Amino acid sequence: RRRRGRSGSLSGAWTKATFDGGDHDEKQINSVPERMLFARLSYEHRSNGSVTLELQHVGRQWADEANEYPVPDYTVANLALTQAVGAVELFGSVRNVTDEKYATLGYVVLEPVYFPASGRAFTAGLRMRIGD
Repeated sequence: RRRRGRSGSLSGAWTKATFDGGDHDEKQINSVPERMLFARLSYEHRSNGSVTLELQHVGRQWADEANEYPVPDYTVANLALTQAVGAVELFGSVRNVTDEKYATLGYVVLEPVYFPASGRAFTAGLRMRIGD
């Protein structure tokens, strides 16, 4: 059974991932962000529904081993809603609420190449509980 009211969580990571020796000694390992932060706030109301807001921040990372081509940091917000009606739960979510344009990964061969993340995305559906 769900607990009603407010809840939240906050987590983060700081990763010192550097090369040890060689041409790139002490450089940050490419494709590994140094810092990440995740926050979630939820509210579950009396009418068997919930609202959840999530924020995810990923710090700058590098596309190359020499740390010359940055993959910029980004922050993304997500929103989720649920509503239970008997044995059925309706749900919906919006990922990347602000339609942030950002890259999650990059690499360099001759020129830097960045992999863009998807834009705003919507999901909706229903779940049905059978039995207990």
